[in-house]
Amino acid sequence: MDINRESIFLKTEKSFFRDTNRSECKTDIDSNTVGKVLGIYVKATDSDGEAENERVKYKSNVIYSICYIDTENNIRKCEMSGSIYGEITGVFASGYLRIDVKTEKAEADVSSLKLVIKTVFTVEAVITEQK
Repeated sequence: MDINRESIFLKTEKSFFRDTNRSECKTDIDSNTVGKVLGIYVKATDSDGEAENERVKYKSNVIYSICYIDTENNIRKCEMSGSIYGEITGVFASGYLRIDVKTEKAEADVSSLKLVIKTVFTVEAVITEQK
């Protein structure tokens, strides 16, 4: 009995496209009541994207969390949610699309009436093609 063997080679190519997204989350906290900011945690979740016409449109939900000491020396915590969205142009590939969102920088701004969390995100669109 003869065995007929065929070899199939799959070539996988990945393309990476990056964007920077800046976001501001205005809280309900009066800036006058903030004594010291202890920590800020910002996490992007549920990232999704759609590629069409040489661009990728993306959207991601974001959780903003801040811990601070108020002017009466009490530790307080505030958590809010929001979303970021945008598009990356110049995308010339098709295939499986994955959106990765990373927090690069987060800081609290108490210069306005309400406490504002300013965040810089790096958005990366990874497109995987198999040939």
